Amino acid sequence: MGLEGGYAIDDKIENVERYYQMGVRYMSGAWSVSTSWAGSSGDEIGKTRGLNDFGKQVIREMNRLGMMADVSHLSDKAFWDIINTSTKPVIATHSGCRAITDMPRNLTDEMIVALAKTGGVVNVILLSRAYRTGLQRAEEKIDAEIATLVQRASDEEKGDVAHKKLARDGCARGNT
Repeated sequence: MGLEGGYAIDDKIENVERYYQMGVRYMSGAWSVSTSWAGSSGDEIGKTRGLNDFGKQVIREMNRLGMMADVSHLSDKAFWDIINTSTKPVIATHSGCRAITDMPRNLTDEMIVALAKTGGVVNVILLSRAYRTGLQRAEEKIDAEIATLVQRASDEEKGDVAHKKLARDGCARGNT
């Protein structure tokens, strides 16, 4: 099992071991919204956020437990911080290749080589939007058209950043 995005640990280092004990064997620091400790490739904050001190502590705890660090969806800075912090193999469970499609969530050739040097692996991604920039542009146009509705769903959600993200996603998919 894996955790996509470190939101579930709720900024508590002891929760890393809790999830490990429940069978989680890999975790990424963020998904499309940055966590307090890891930058995402999917939001403005992630453009400058890597791992903070707590994030580096999370990676060291994952290493201690035998939980793999997944760099999929992370900002470039967070990627390099994990590569430079982890003493164990690092994985990319679902990242494309930026040389094929230049989008922030995909890895550069340099990143792929660095990840391989840790003994980790990059899985093949078959998500068409990770390779077809035209589809991404069409999705961005639709997103712009429904932005007000999506923002309202987020504003009305009383929960934390992860619940607000779920509300926005549900609205964007028509699940409101």
